[in-house]
Amino acid sequence: MLVVLTPDALGHALLESEAVGMVQAWRDQRIRLVVDRALILRYLRLLRRLALPERLLRWWGWWLGSPEKALILPDPPVGLAGAEHYRHLAGVGGAAAIVYWPGLVPAPPLPGTAEGVRWVTPQELFAGVATARSASAGPADPEITD
Repeated sequence: MLVVLTPDALGHALLESEAVGMVQAWRDQRIRLVVDRALILRYLRLLRRLALPERLLRWWGWWLGSPEKALILPDPPVGLAGAEHYRHLAGVGGAAAIVYWPGLVPAPPLPGTAEGVRWVTPQELFAGVATARSASAGPADPEITD
C-alpha cells in the first residue's frame, strides 16, 4: 500500500509506542512511502533534531531513498508546502492515504484533498493494513492490529 507519511507522524512513530507499528510495517514492506527529495530532506532534518547519530542519519537517508521502501517522485512544483505538498505527492504517486499525527496537522477532511486519498492516523492505517492483509494473506500480523 502506498502512503504519504507526514514528518510529524514519522517523529511520533519513533517516539510513541502506539505508532511504532507504522515503522515496522514500512520496514517489513507492508506499506511503501511516496516521497520526493524535499520530503526526504524534511525527514532527515527532523531526525537530526531528534539527535540521531550521523551513522544512523546516513542509514535513514538510504532507507528513505531506497526504491524498495519508497516511490520516489520528481521535485514538486515551486511553492508547494505542508498539506498541499502531501496532497500533491498522494495524487501524483497514487497513494491510498496520507498518514498524519492528530493535533499537529488540521483534522481531515482538508480542503482540496486529492480524490480518493484519505487522511488517516497511524492507528487507522494499522486497521486498514491489517484488514487488507487478512483478506489476502490469512491472519493479520499482531504488530499491526494492536
